[in-house]
Parts: sequence; structure tokens; C-alpha cells
Amino acid sequence: NPKAPVLRSGTSEPQVPGNGTRDKPASLIGNVSATDHSRSQQPGRRKQPEREMPSRFKPSPSPSPSPSPRMPSPSGDTWQTLLRSSSRRTWCQDWDAAVSAVLEGRSSSLDTVWGMFQPSAALRDTLHNYSKMVKHAIASPQDARLLIFQLYGDAGLGNQILPYISALALAMVTQRVLLVKHEKLTAKSLLSDIFCQPYPMLKHDDHPWVNHKAQEVFYPWGGGTMTSDWAVLCNDLGRVNHTPVVQSNQYFLPGLYRSRFLSENITRMIPWPESFRMLLRHVIRPSHGMASQLQRYLEANLMQTTHRLIGVHIRWKEAVQSPSLYRLISACVDLHNSSNPVYVSTMFTAVRKLFAKELHDRLLPPITSSAEGQMLGNRNHNFDAMLEMILLSSAGRLSLFGGSTFSYIAHGARGDQSIVRWPWFERNVCINRIHSQPCWHFAPQPIAVDSELCPVVRSSKYDDLVNLSLPMWPTYLPRKERRALRAAGKLPIQNKC
Repeated sequence: NPKAPVLRSGTSEPQVPGNGTRDKPASLIGNVSATDHSRSQQPGRRKQPEREMPSRFKPSPSPSPSPSPRMPSPSGDTWQTLLRSSSRRTWCQDWDAAVSAVLEGRSSSLDTVWGMFQPSAALRDTLHNYSKMVKHAIASPQDARLLIFQLYGDAGLGNQILPYISALALAMVTQRVLLVKHEKLTAKSLLSDIFCQPYPMLKHDDHPWVNHKAQEVFYPWGGGTMTSDWAVLCNDLGRVNHTPVVQSNQYFLPGLYRSRFLSENITRMIPWPESFRMLLRHVIRPSHGMASQLQRYLEANLMQTTHRLIGVHIRWKEAVQSPSLYRLISACVDLHNSSNPVYVSTMFTAVRKLFAKELHDRLLPPITSSAEGQMLGNRNHNFDAMLEMILLSSAGRLSLFGGSTFSYIAHGARGDQSIVRWPWFERNVCINRIHSQPCWHFAPQPIAVDSELCPVVRSSKYDDLVNLSLPMWPTYLPRKERRALRAAGKLPIQNKC
């Protein structure tokens, strides 16, 4: 018999704020079948407990027809009011107009599916100036200073979103316009129609950029001798005359705050505490179809609520084989001492069946399809994955998966200190994750060890906070050695990454 799970905490347990106006993200979505809709009417089923829903998802009276053109109100819009007043054709433009109203000071905020978009004055100015720079580049491409970002074609959705946000921040700080280079798979995921693009789509191979980029470009990783993440940390990309090309599947944003070339500017332009959550809420905008499916799921499953959602993410197949899987996660988020509804995000049917056996009607119906495993580049798979990220980000309690970029986004979108725990299956314990920023998995050696070739800044305003986004173990060890240490149980339990 497995040992009873032990609850460990890196810090004192955070208090869970009540329902109100705190800065918290959004909720659910999904294809709800007729069986799901009618389950409360089926004979023999016990009555489902009432479920609390964040106030931004509660129904409100239908508004009167909006005037045309639609102008955001000074008090701020919500994604639901936008959905009621927009058509599929105008949805992205209306969302962009609501964001522009915030950046220009005509509206106080925009309540997005991820949470409140209400940047500080410094970040608002940065985003507004970047938008103007993009418009100028489109009008005069020959004068544009560009940064080309190339995603890995085989990266999952989380490993596309995190480096994309990092590259966008790099472009803003170096006063360049970001162009995203298409790959076979990424064209079907991050750059597909599951998102509204925050800026005009500037494809690196489209007119008018082809001739402009026929000029010499600069690959800062040195033709294979240096990784892109190292190069971002060690090169002054703001002063390079040629067009830099950066390729990564990592959340390298923390490195910009350590760079001796960029630290001062990014600290002023993009304050670290709001960097990830506000950039995410700004650039990852659901399409009309995604927002509509979200609203339908809410109406079908969480419209009458009194309790906050409990969210669970099970990522790796090894966890499915753990004999204490359910008991450990139950200890992490206290499944049985409440009547709260539970959503389990997993790619494995066996996991869902296990939780359904224990939770019965408290387990919400799935958003995702019945397909097993991860399907890179599949539009429907990425569509479902994005909806599950949004759903988990709204939960009052979360059991997430250590090291998973999917979990990082669900946690980082929140921007608060609600209860978030990682189950450590090998050691049968739960630990608190003490901050909501994603981690830079494979930070280069100068982050951990002083280097004459690449000195870094270690005394910036946000240095202690940036440290929380770095692994505790030596980040310069090759991946193969790290994996061997992990398999041998010699890497430390940590509450950061």
C-alpha cells in the first residue's frame, strides 16, 4: 500500500479571496452533449451542489442595441458584453477597439477571459507606443527595424505562447517590430484562427517584408555555437544594425531583466510583477468561436453557483500509473471536504474515469475531444487546450503539474496568490508554488555562474522576483545530466518551477 500523502508547504498557505473585484481570470468552455445537459434531470442521480462562479461570468440583463460605431464605455468592457454586441465578422475589431480604449486612457479596463486587463501607466505607455510603431512600419516598411522570431515547429502550444510573449517583450524593449516566421506546424496552432491577432499579421515572407529582409540578417546564436536564449542574454540586440533572428521554445523573458544591455529599460517599460499576466491578457485573444463556446459551457454547467471551482491538471503518463494518484491530488486541493465542482484537464481517459468514480456529479464534463495524447499542430487539439487553460485559470484551488508550460500559463494568467500546489508523485507529497510567473526551464550558464564573456545584472529592482522563475538546480547542466539526476531522485524538491 502506498504511503499516505504528506502536505508540504514552501510558504504559509495563501488566503483565498472571496468573490468580488479581485484580479482574477476567467472560466470554461466545451462541447456539451445532450447527456451533459440533461444529467440533473435523470432519475436516480443525486442533486448537484450549487457552484460558485466568478462574478464576471454571471449573467446580466441583455443590453439594448449598441450604437454604431461601437465605443467602449469609460467604466470598462467585459468579454461577455463584447460577445453580445459583436458578430463573428466584427469580433476581433471590437476587441481591439476595447484594448485601444484602455491604452489611450478612454477606458479604465477590459475584463478578458484571462482576467482584468488593467496595465500600469508604464506598461500602458509601452504597449501604446509599440502599437504606433507597428502602424508606422506597415506604412513605411523600408524604415522599419525588425526582429524575426522563429518558433520550433514541433513545440506544443505552451512552448509557443511563452517564447512568443518573451519575443514580443524583447521587440518592445529594443524598439523593433516583431515578425513571426511560419513553420509547418506553428501555422496551424499559434498563428491559426483560434486567436485574434493583436497586431496586423506581419508574416516574414509576405510583401512588403520580402525585399526589406533581403538585407543581411543576424543570427545571434552564432551559427550553432550559441543558443538563442544565451544570445538574448549576452548580445545588445537593440544596437545591432542587421535584423536579428531569434529561435526559442523557452520563456526567456526573465533573461531580459538580467541582461546588462536591457535590464534598465525593461524594468522601466515592463514592470516584472505584471509582465506575464498583462502581456498574456493583451496578446492571447480568443476568437469569436472560442468565446462563444466558452459562454455556452458556462450557461450549461456553471450558471447557478455558490462554490469556487477546483482545477486539476494531469500531464504525464507516469502520473497515471501512480497508485496514489487520486489520494495525492485530493490531499493537495482537499477534494472531499467540500462540495465544490471539479474540472480535470488530462489527455488520458483512464484518469478521467478514476476521478469520475470518486467525484460522481461534481466532476464537470470535459471540454476536450476523446483523443488520447498530444497532437502537435492539430487545430482542434490546440483550440481545446486553450479553453482548458482558461478554465483552470479561473479555479479557486489548483493542483497543477510541475514543469508543464500548460500549467504555467493557467497559473500565470491569474496573477494572484490563490492556493496552487504541485503534486510530487515520486515522493508522494504536495508543495505550494509560491509565485505565478512561468519558469525559464533551460536558462544559460551565465544566469547561474558568473562569466567574463557574458556578465549579467544581479542587483536590479526585481532581482529577487526574477530568481523565482529560475530552477533551483544548476541550470547549466546538460539536459541529459539533469534527467539522470531527476530519475535518481537527486534533484531537490522545489516550490518554484
